Amino acid sequence: MIRNVYLSKRMIMKRSNLLFIFLLSACTTTQSASNNTLLSLNTTIPPTVTQTSTPEPTETPVPTSTIIPTPELEFVIFGSPFNPNCGDGVPIIWSNDSQNGPFKPDKIGEHWGHMDMMVPEGCEANEFTGEVIAPANGTINTYDYGDPASIGYHLSLPDNTFPEGIFEVFEFTGVTDFDISGVSRIIIDFGHLDPLNVVSGFVTKGQPIADIIEYGNHQKIGYQIKIWYKGVEYMLSPTLFPTLLSSGTNLEPMIDNTSKNWTCAIDSYAKNFENNVNDCIPERHDYKP
Repeated sequence: MIRNVYLSKRMIMKRSNLLFIFLLSACTTTQSASNNTLLSLNTTIPPTVTQTSTPEPTETPVPTSTIIPTPELEFVIFGSPFNPNCGDGVPIIWSNDSQNGPFKPDKIGEHWGHMDMMVPEGCEANEFTGEVIAPANGTINTYDYGDPASIGYHLSLPDNTFPEGIFEVFEFTGVTDFDISGVSRIIIDFGHLDPLNVVSGFVTKGQPIADIIEYGNHQKIGYQIKIWYKGVEYMLSPTLFPTLLSSGTNLEPMIDNTSKNWTCAIDSYAKNFENNVNDCIPERHDYKP
């Protein structure tokens, strides 16, 4: 009996020890978990950085103005309207009656509004083919000016091409504020012609373009310059512009009321021709009264 009691006590003590160890272990585990929880709470975890891709800036194109080049102006010196191989090549002024101002068709008369040039000394026009030549590059077209025996030619200068001396010529006509940008068209006007095969198209300076229609013993051409300026047509004498002969002689512009070194009819083989009035020098605003 005593043995059983003793055993019972030992068993109780053993169980108590086991319970203590269990409780101690549980307490230790709980404390460890608690400490881990605290450690976890006290530890700062770096936040996860979300990387956002920044788009590269798109360059906005800067508008640029289109540069329009200013057309280059070309100034040309007229040549003689006569073939240098027909006679001595020097034109002879028969009548210098261009209006030299705004064109007024109602102010044209026998000695007003017209310019005639005789063929050079020694030029036998009836025996020569192509005695009339282009005095400049340009586009040529025929036109009917009312003379049933002959036809006219218009030789248009290329764009942005002007005769040398144009500023002085317009000053001669009375235009004091001449602006070359106001010029819209320039033509060389021929009359009393029989065209060669060249009826229309581009021709070059010196190219034969026509034969002369003879009036009695008068072998001459109608010849003047027309320029449209600010919407107004001007009729101008070619003797107001410099003319360069094939020989190298420069016929100087008649802008000071002298004939300079041009040849007038009265000083030539044509001095005894009928109707010779020695009208050699151009006049400003030469209109029929």
